[in-house]
Amino acid sequence: MRIAGLWVWASVAFGGEPEDIVALRQQRMADSAPTLAASVYARALGGEMQSGVEFVPGIDSGKGWGVHVINLPITALWKAITDVDNLYRFIPVKHSQNLSGHRRTGLVAFQYLELPLVSDRWWCVQQRHNAGLYRSTSGRVWEMVFSDQHDKPACSADRLPKLSAEGMPVAWTRGGWMMVALGEERTLVEYHVWTDPGGSLPTAQASRIAAMKVRDSLSGIERMARWELNRSDLGFTRPDGAAY
Repeated sequence: MRIAGLWVWASVAFGGEPEDIVALRQQRMADSAPTLAASVYARALGGEMQSGVEFVPGIDSGKGWGVHVINLPITALWKAITDVDNLYRFIPVKHSQNLSGHRRTGLVAFQYLELPLVSDRWWCVQQRHNAGLYRSTSGRVWEMVFSDQHDKPACSADRLPKLSAEGMPVAWTRGGWMMVALGEERTLVEYHVWTDPGGSLPTAQASRIAAMKVRDSLSGIERMARWELNRSDLGFTRPDGAAY
């Protein structure tokens, strides 16, 4: 809540220190989230963007991840990641479109990525918001996760844009965003994506691409959030479904 222009947290249970952020893993909705040490968050809090690839035994594809502190309010950054129809303006995809659903409960999103020398890739994912984590941290931690729904009616061929015919679907993809409000104008952002591209694209190459795209996406979301500051909040909701 705000008192006389100052931001006062309603609870002290979550302190926002690197160790506190690591401990959030027990409440996270993203079962694909990378296992990051407190030192990673400490360096990010010190101003250095962190990124890497985490591999899981028995799976060739690696999880691309990144952590960055952005001097913007968490509300603007959340608007950016849930403004699916405008994401293509700022992150490295050719096309991004909301197919169905509501921001209050989570959208079904289609995105299309151009690739050199091999077939372009697309994916159709269901977004979900972690209302429980939002409430347990008194509104300080916001999480959105996504996973492919290629075998579900929401992503059936008749619902996809015509552009999908120019590429091929990834075999599977999952990932998510976690944001920690450090104050009114400062937010720690963690993003990860874990994808098997399918087809003839080597998974090792895809993992390297994922690591680079994560850094590009974090930078793009920062630019998009600044753009969102001057746009209406109408239709945007917090992770618990409450309107802005």
